[in-house]
Amino acid sequence: IYGFLLHYALDRKVHPYVYCMEQEILKAKPFRAGEGFVHNHIEFNIDMLMLKTKLGYNDARQFRTYETVKGDKYDIEQIARLMQFVIKKVFDIQLEINQVEQAYYDTIKLQRFLTDDKGIKIPIISVLQAPAKLISKVSFTSMMRHKESDGKWDYLNLSHNQWFFPEDKSQKYNYDFFELYNMALEDAVYLIKGFNDVLSSSDNMAEVTGDISFLNGLPVK
Repeated sequence: IYGFLLHYALDRKVHPYVYCMEQEILKAKPFRAGEGFVHNHIEFNIDMLMLKTKLGYNDARQFRTYETVKGDKYDIEQIARLMQFVIKKVFDIQLEINQVEQAYYDTIKLQRFLTDDKGIKIPIISVLQAPAKLISKVSFTSMMRHKESDGKWDYLNLSHNQWFFPEDKSQKYNYDFFELYNMALEDAVYLIKGFNDVLSSSDNMAEVTGDISFLNGLPVK
C-alpha cells in the first residue's frame, strides 16, 4: 500500500508537467506516433536522467526493474490477497488468488523482456515493430531504457520554462522536475501518515487525498 501511495504522490505532482510537455512535443511532430508513445518517451527519458543523477547509473540499461518487484511466495500471496479484495471492492470482479499471483509473475516477465542491459533487443524490436508503429502508433521500444537520455528535449525543465496544467491552463509554473520530485516526496509522507491515521479512525481516505486525480493533478469531478 505504501508503494502505491508513493506512486500516486509522484504521479499527481508530475503528470500535469508530463502531459504539458507531451502536447508541446506533439505540436512539433518529431515522431510518427500517438500520445501514448510520446508520454512513455518523456517518462523513460526522465527515468534515465534521474537514474544517472540520483543513483549514479551512467548506463541506465543496467537498472533492472524486475529485481525491484521480487518477493518470496508468502509476500506475493499477501499482495495477491490485497489486490483480490481491492479489485472486488472497486470493480466488483471476483478473481481467484492464483490469477492475481500470475499477474504479478507476468509483470516480472514483462519487465525482464523490456530490460535491454546489453543493447541487443532495442535494434531488433525497432525493426520488427516498424509496420505496427505506422498503423497503430504503438511502440514497445518507448517503454525500454536506452543507455542514456536522447537529449532532444529539456525533459527535466532545467531551463525553468513556463508550463501549465493542460486541463486548467490558469495554473502556470516554472518548476523543474527535481522541484516537483521533492514536492512529491513531501506529499508521500503526508499521504502515508494520513493512511495510518485513517486505519485507526473513522476518517475517509478521500479526505486525505483530496480526491486528486493521479492523471491531471486536479480534483476528480
